[in-house]
Amino acid sequence: MTETTVSGSKSNPITATNNQGVPWAWDLNKDTFFVDPVITKQIFGREYAFNSIHDLLDKLTLLDKKRLTKAFDLDFKALKNDTAHVTIRLPTMGFTFVQITITKRKKGLYSGLITPLLHLDNQHKATDLLHHIFENTHFGVIITDSRSNILICNNFFQSLSGYSEEELIGKNTNIFNAKRHDKTLYQQMWQSIADTGSWHGIILSRRKDGDTDPQELTIQRLELNEQTYYLGLVKPLQQQVLGKVDIEQGGIDLVTQLPTKEPFLANIHKILNALADGRNTMLLVFEPYLDEENFNEEKKLLADALSKATNYAKAGYIGDNRFAVIMLFQLDIFKEDHNIAQTIRGYLSAVKKRLDLELFIKLFNTNIGISVYGVDAKSEQELLEHAELALNQPAGQLGKKLCYYDEMLHEKLLQQLHNKELLIRMIADKTVDVFYQPIVSTSDWQVVKFEALARFRDEGKLLDTQEMIFLLEEMDKISDIDQQVAHKAIRTLPALQKLFGAHVAIGINLSLNTTTSLDVITKYLIKTVTDAKVSFPQVTVELTENACFGASTAHIVNVQRLREKGIKVAIDDFGTGYSSLSYLRESHFSFIKIDKSFVENITSSASDYEIVHMSVKLAQLLRIKVIAEGVETLAQVKLLKELGVEYLQGYYFSPPVPLSELHTVAQRIGSDETLSQLTSKNELHSLISHVASLPPEATLAQIMALMAQDKVEAVPIVNEKRCVGIVDLATLNLHISARVGTDAETAADLHDLNKHAHQAMRVKFETVMSNFQESTLRENIQKQKPFPWVVIDDFEHYKGIIFKDEVIRYLA
Repeated sequence: MTETTVSGSKSNPITATNNQGVPWAWDLNKDTFFVDPVITKQIFGREYAFNSIHDLLDKLTLLDKKRLTKAFDLDFKALKNDTAHVTIRLPTMGFTFVQITITKRKKGLYSGLITPLLHLDNQHKATDLLHHIFENTHFGVIITDSRSNILICNNFFQSLSGYSEEELIGKNTNIFNAKRHDKTLYQQMWQSIADTGSWHGIILSRRKDGDTDPQELTIQRLELNEQTYYLGLVKPLQQQVLGKVDIEQGGIDLVTQLPTKEPFLANIHKILNALADGRNTMLLVFEPYLDEENFNEEKKLLADALSKATNYAKAGYIGDNRFAVIMLFQLDIFKEDHNIAQTIRGYLSAVKKRLDLELFIKLFNTNIGISVYGVDAKSEQELLEHAELALNQPAGQLGKKLCYYDEMLHEKLLQQLHNKELLIRMIADKTVDVFYQPIVSTSDWQVVKFEALARFRDEGKLLDTQEMIFLLEEMDKISDIDQQVAHKAIRTLPALQKLFGAHVAIGINLSLNTTTSLDVITKYLIKTVTDAKVSFPQVTVELTENACFGASTAHIVNVQRLREKGIKVAIDDFGTGYSSLSYLRESHFSFIKIDKSFVENITSSASDYEIVHMSVKLAQLLRIKVIAEGVETLAQVKLLKELGVEYLQGYYFSPPVPLSELHTVAQRIGSDETLSQLTSKNELHSLISHVASLPPEATLAQIMALMAQDKVEAVPIVNEKRCVGIVDLATLNLHISARVGTDAETAADLHDLNKHAHQAMRVKFETVMSNFQESTLRENIQKQKPFPWVVIDDFEHYKGIIFKDEVIRYLA
């Protein structure tokens, strides 16, 4: 036998033959089988007896018997030549791997060659061969049972997967599922294995650390002892091997590992169908600049950053080096363009954090095409088509990279960019304008306070204030404007007081929608008031309801610090957010400002009327003053006054105006005859009888004397400024005899007059606040609350009594 050592070493267990074949013939008609014994001995190195086909089959494994029988069967049916590869077992426990060719000579007569391909003459050599194959350093090898549970794998496979052998054995191969490919790929894979016994392709495999790698995978079905196993051969694919050509497998681009165009569109379709109220979507498409040398590496880095940046955006790869991102944003018809721009900036900022700065700048030195669902597109196909069309448009002016398919939206966002640059200059130059809007007392129609409001101009033209506030909050510059307005307004207060009286105060707004610490803002405000030599109680800070009640503990502490200094705090936009009644009570806010959305329809909407009514009642209970915003009509003025609202603000009195125009405000309000005709404070509060009070130790005789002297029907009993009871005529009649003061009185009757007030007084009585309105009178009468009513102030101190006759006369 001629042998060649593969590695040139005699100890190498693997030997190759000289590929000579042993002729054989099989006559089915005579049932004879012949193999040349001489050549057999020369080739196999020992004498083999192949006297029948069964002698040959006996030297094969069960699987090889089936394989060879199948080859013969195919030959019979197709009447053509065939080949089978089988292993002939040796007596030494070695084996020879051979090729058997089958040729049909004529009917019932077959012949061919048995050609040895690989010869191992003992079991040790076979074992060594298997070990070298299994533990190769180029392919991962894995064997599973029929349910794809891992039985064994080589070291190279472990290094590819990141798992140890102990972590892999017994686990199902689905732990490698990257969940990127669509189900069709796996269905085709298993169909191929069922039909042909194998599958070969490129697939994304998930590592233990969660990363995914493209791999070349071959799966071979094995049938051993009537058991099914699967052999997997895995080869890692380097990015360089993939090249620049897009390679798609199972709906996934293998380099970026992102969904390709069709699966990505299917994902968008699902998102559109599941859109919740108040949410919308937009699609971004861009084509980054990539290095020739690091093309796939940079492509993969970008894809990872795009897909992992936020949870409100999903990325896809649509081919030809173009990426697409579908993202959700908050829908608000009043500031949709702001939300779109803010969402895009937030997303790109998140992407930037995942990339090296230089790489980010290079990759995004390109246009980004944008299409917005419901604005310029009605389907996922239109979103993609329009975003790609927008991508190919000129980027526009000011170096802007965002290109919108919708021309109007594009122009609005260009204007936003211009306005942001304008705001930055205003902050730097401190040129923001401050306008003032009066707040008027309903008791005497005098201006008691001005709210200072920021206004913005561009070449002399006033810009939309709310629009600019949105931009400032997006830029995190709102605190800079708040501080500038506060500085100017507080220093203007003396001029306001010169026009409207020393009692006039100033109100300024503070936004907590900023990263600037409220501690910093608070210190700045206190210093500004101190430097301007303004009284702290004449300054009111307005905070939105959500800012107050959704704030952190640090915010609450700073609000309390303002209160301790004497600065008053108002809850702005009350009713539009959420409030904590306990916090509202404990913080002792000075004012609540009812939002204009409840005021504008108060004369026609029963629900708005009740909201305002209950808000006023709540404020009165907690001794907090009420300001109603957005007052524009006389009907609103009258109704709000009747409801007990102490202060009004709105265009009925004056729009916000600069300091130079405030003198006209005083003239306009002062000359309003309609206001002067409404109930004045003096007329309404003349109903209060300032009856002298007596202490709880006073006797009934003293009470009778006071009633006779002041000609009143009741006397309040006051202890430490608080009314603790009432003694009226009905109460006296219960405790003294009717004979008192007549000729029939006795000594015992006179003894009753020595009783103390606290022994006879009525402790249950009705109270009204000293700032009561006409609506309070009507409501108490409707509820049949018994007279007299005790009038108290914010500190529950006694201020007087209201008697029934006076109220009936007033209302009549």
